Amino acid sequence: MAYSDFNITKVRETFALTVEEPADLFSAINPESPSQYLQTTLSENVTRANAINTEKARSELIIAGCE
Repeated sequence: MAYSDFNITKVRETFALTVEEPADLFSAINPESPSQYLQTTLSENVTRANAINTEKARSELIIAGCE
């Protein structure tokens, strides 16, 4: 089964899990704007990555472009 076929609902039902998430997990984190370099790199690589047929290849291309 592909990774993209999983979701939290299916995992909870399959394994009878209870997910506990604090409502304010990131409330103390101040938002940051992405750097111009990151914005440019993503805009150049995401289009190419989306044209690739596998999820793994897409994620690797996006990450490789951000070095």
